[in-house]
Amino acid sequence: MKKINKIALVLGSVFFSSISAHAMPGPYDQSPYVTANVGIYGAGQDNNPFSNLFDNDDDLRATGRIAVGYQWRVEPTFLLAIEGGINGFQDHEQDATVITTDDTTLRYHRFSVDVLAVFDYYLVPCVDLFIKAGPAYVHQEASAEHEVADVSAEHSSVTGKLVVGAGYAFNRKISANLTLSHEFEKDEGYRDVDSFPSASSLMLGIKYNFV
Repeated sequence: MKKINKIALVLGSVFFSSISAHAMPGPYDQSPYVTANVGIYGAGQDNNPFSNLFDNDDDLRATGRIAVGYQWRVEPTFLLAIEGGINGFQDHEQDATVITTDDTTLRYHRFSVDVLAVFDYYLVPCVDLFIKAGPAYVHQEASAEHEVADVSAEHSSVTGKLVVGAGYAFNRKISANLTLSHEFEKDEGYRDVDSFPSASSLMLGIKYNFV
């Protein structure tokens, strides 16, 4: 038993020493950066990201985001940033009752532009956890085909967006990340061409610091 404890202690020491000896002690104090993410998303009538992703009316669809930002170090392990991004979403379909009580398929096409404040904390020199929050401008085209009539609408609106994620830095310039993001629904008129369903995304991404 003592030998096992000694082995575990040695392995643990080697593991944490290797992290501490990582070539990258977090990003530079100030740096402009770009980030790109791709993944899957789902939409829904409430603001439950897990329901949107795993229990929605439609199959999961593809999504992507590109963004530029600027970050400042305020503490040795804590950074603040501001970033703006463009989000693209593959068209998705939902069941709807926009004309009659009969089942109708409603197709949504949307993209969004966001401006987010970023709070970034480094657990160890190469691993960080972050939260992003801010407004998102959503543009949406919706249409439904029915034997009675075809219905379509094109609208834009501003809603809130929240992102949580974790990253791993390979060096001072390049890091990878996993994010869960959520654009909140705009109103409670879901299953209507005038409504803005919530959209939840799970994405992998890469970040590049220019400095």
